[in-house]
Amino acid sequence: MAELENNNTGAEQNSEPNTPKTLTEDEINELLERPEIKKRFESYGDRRATEATKTTERRLQNKEREAAKLARMNEDERLRYDLEQRMKELDEREAKIKVEENRAVASSILSSKDYQIDLAGVDLVVAEDAETMNERIKILKKCVQAARAQMLAGKSPQKAPEANEAITKERFAEMSLAEQNKLYHDDPELYQKLTQR
Repeated sequence: MAELENNNTGAEQNSEPNTPKTLTEDEINELLERPEIKKRFESYGDRRATEATKTTERRLQNKEREAAKLARMNEDERLRYDLEQRMKELDEREAKIKVEENRAVASSILSSKDYQIDLAGVDLVVAEDAETMNERIKILKKCVQAARAQMLAGKSPQKAPEANEAITKERFAEMSLAEQNKLYHDDPELYQKLTQR
């Protein structure tokens, strides 16, 4: 039976050279027993365990500090501390909500000014307060206008040569890459003549 499986895998490999070899369980175990592979797995495992341990230790230290703080406080101080923590949490939530609202506002402002921009682009202008967001929108508008002006200041399209008009090396050098590519596909012999040095 084992000989039959070996013959089949050999025949499959010969008939399809691009097909990856299927490893048997023994071959996989043999690979895993190699020292360099073991070392890689151990190194990776050690790194992951160390990271997880550090994260857990930080969380425990924070909880211990909290517990020690609370233990030193009397009832009124605990109530004040709990209230401060809840206020802090509410402020953080409120800030997140404000940013989400501002994201929606920024998106509508940008789309009303005919800027085709995705959410990542909207995030460039979003801020917690309206003033900062308006300043960022103005800066974005200036950048877009500068980019448009630069694009429009480029060379104007040149007239394509007539079929009977001869293309010189000078004319070829002035052609855009798209025109040169078209010439390469339309008339490869002429393209070769013009590109020879």
